[in-house]
Amino acid sequence: MWNRRELKKNAKYSLKLNYIACIAVCFIMVFIAGEYQSTVQFILKYDTRNVVNLKYDAEQKARIVGEIEALCGGDLTNVDEKTLESAIGSVSDEYNIHNKRALRSWVQIYKQKGVSALNFKEVTLFGIAGETSNWKTITRTLEMLGSDKVKINKNINLTEEQFAYFFDLATKKIFSELGVVCYLFRLFTNKDTVRVLIYFVCALLSLLVTIFVAAPLIVGERRFFLENRTYHGTKIGRIGFLFKARYFKPTFIMLLRNVYMMLWLFTIVGGIIKFYEYEMVPFILAENPSIDRKKVFSLSKQLMKGNKWNSFVIDISFYPFVIVTALVSAGIAAIIFGFAFNVVLVTEICSGIVMALFLNPYRTATKAELYIALRKEAIKSNYEFSEELKDEYLDLDLLEEKIGSLEKTTEPAK
Repeated sequence: MWNRRELKKNAKYSLKLNYIACIAVCFIMVFIAGEYQSTVQFILKYDTRNVVNLKYDAEQKARIVGEIEALCGGDLTNVDEKTLESAIGSVSDEYNIHNKRALRSWVQIYKQKGVSALNFKEVTLFGIAGETSNWKTITRTLEMLGSDKVKINKNINLTEEQFAYFFDLATKKIFSELGVVCYLFRLFTNKDTVRVLIYFVCALLSLLVTIFVAAPLIVGERRFFLENRTYHGTKIGRIGFLFKARYFKPTFIMLLRNVYMMLWLFTIVGGIIKFYEYEMVPFILAENPSIDRKKVFSLSKQLMKGNKWNSFVIDISFYPFVIVTALVSAGIAAIIFGFAFNVVLVTEICSGIVMALFLNPYRTATKAELYIALRKEAIKSNYEFSEELKDEYLDLDLLEEKIGSLEKTTEPAK
């Protein structure tokens, strides 16, 4: 029977012997397969163009925006652009804030969400970040492309109407074909149509990446850690073994696993249970990519029967590392920089570094040890479909036991 302490001890030993490769594999999984997202949470929340946000807390930002509002006559809702620019310039000089874009973003957040939103939402990547919002940049560009205004070279003495007349005259012979193109342009430069189209394309690309890139890499990562525990010089390239061997069945099975878990999430408790019930699916596929769908899910269910809570406890056991890191980094940041500094961001950066350099590979290596322990029990107890767990070289201890038993049965009688 396995125990958590032994699994972690074996995992640490495996990491120690191939540490750089283990870190590199997890790092690749963060940015390509979307694994370990908590590691890069601070990247998603922080925009380097707004360094000034580190220097001011919510109360100070509210006071600065209040001064801008006073200079604008006490009303920011109907202020003209020239007055707002002048007020921002005055406050920028007063507080020695050179990044006027940050001040403008604070004003926008205050107008849209109120004073309570002036925490550090302006540094989120997908929030209402005023000038720093990627979405606003895209939509403004599309609006510009769809505008009826045509700028004519000042050296050419033509009005817009005259330019349009000569353009229509020059394209008279292909008027019908050009008309179709123009109607298409009008359709796809409509703001609402473009937004729907962008949402659709982004969703489709995300789905394709998830199915054909992320899923095979997740299985490949499990293969890497399974091999690494036995062969400590395992190369990073092993995470791409499904691509090299052209196995497509695991991709479909991983898609089904994700769909099942998503549907079970609507039941909340059922989603948590099924998450752990299907946890061994990628490991089984990593060992035997040609296994049938029915056998994969059945084997995972059998392996995790009575072990879901224990696996959950393994996950929870890594949190003290994160909590201690967060508390220590927050305390140091507060002592050195004071509480006006964005302590939360510093905490997230330090926690992310600890997870990237230690916890991510440590956790996955521990789960690989768990799979090997459950696999050994399945083979010895002859679980249904356990014959599909046929890569004997993943667990040399079990292989040695098997060879020893065969030698005893074939040993000639004296």
